Amino acid sequence: RSPLRIPGRSRATRKSGYARWVRSSMESSERLLRLGVKFFLHPIAVGDAIMAAKVGMTKIDRFNHQYFVSLEVYALKHDYASEAQDIGLSSSQVEGEPPRVGLNIVRSVMFLVATGNPADKHRNWLLSVINNRTHGTDDPLDFFRSDSAAANQVLDSVYLDLESNGRIREYQADFLLYTIIDRAAKEMTPICIAYGHRLRWLQNQLQSKKLALPALHVDEVSSVRLEMQELKQWLAQLKGILKTLSADCSSINHTGIPMPWNFGAHAEGRGKSLLLFLSSTDAHLEQTLDRLATLDELARSFLEHHQRHREAFINNILLTLTVATAVFMPAQLLAGIYGTNFVDEDGNPGIPELRWKYGYTYFLLSSVSVIAVGLLLAFVCLRG
Repeated sequence: RSPLRIPGRSRATRKSGYARWVRSSMESSERLLRLGVKFFLHPIAVGDAIMAAKVGMTKIDRFNHQYFVSLEVYALKHDYASEAQDIGLSSSQVEGEPPRVGLNIVRSVMFLVATGNPADKHRNWLLSVINNRTHGTDDPLDFFRSDSAAANQVLDSVYLDLESNGRIREYQADFLLYTIIDRAAKEMTPICIAYGHRLRWLQNQLQSKKLALPALHVDEVSSVRLEMQELKQWLAQLKGILKTLSADCSSINHTGIPMPWNFGAHAEGRGKSLLLFLSSTDAHLEQTLDRLATLDELARSFLEHHQRHREAFINNILLTLTVATAVFMPAQLLAGIYGTNFVDEDGNPGIPELRWKYGYTYFLLSSVSVIAVGLLLAFVCLRG
């Protein structure tokens, strides 16, 4: 796209002219290298960006006056909201089965650079490059599908704010860089809400169906816990970026004067005015981590309840087998005794009852009586 000129409104911004935002995609490493030459980017940072785009990571580096941010973005697909609305999913209740969340989350990697002419002593260019290559490295710890839709969703929302002449214009490239990071963090809120609805629905299904619950749902909850671990790891990396920017806002030189290339130093407050926004985003990340911890606890509780149902079912089976064995054991003992073939010298059976005319009738009656007494005792013991 053509560069987007952002006219400033504050006094410091009017003096510095315009800030420009360049959006691009990276189908190959050659394009990023060309952009590095065009914007006089540090070659080591460009090489790190290419490697980060391949493996997927979230980090920030600074070389002189240039910020290099490799940012992963997680977001729900656009059609997830319509699908949830069709089955009656709302913020207050769930009338139908909510869609599976993990299959509707896409992951993108983009490269952000805030730079400017050293003579201007502030950053007035922002370069955003989205990695459109979805093959990357085969990492077994990546549980979400790679798609550039997540990054485009974040950048499009920022672009709409620029068109409405919002506060993004006041701080030029620095605040624009922060806004993109902040929007990426806020994409976690609908993800947490979707996980909450799905886990609540699965919990209700477990309470009603118990062991009749399909094994597919149990496997899904186990996968959800792994997915949330990946999201927690990403949030921790995002907090590291905010920590670096906050430290840069507050840094001063040996004379006690703020550094001229501090983050947001060209705006009023010389960078300290951005600390409020960074603190707000950091608080939002903390809240999101707490939500993920609660959701993980709900998933763990689901698995524990299902395991207790399985253990109770197995215990009932073992109890039934034990009672049956105890009840029929006297009859088996009688059958074993009267089934012996000992005879005397004349060939007559050694047990006198075997020569009775109604011996089988007596044997059956005694066996049934013993079984009935055993069943009665077992019933009394179980009721007691």
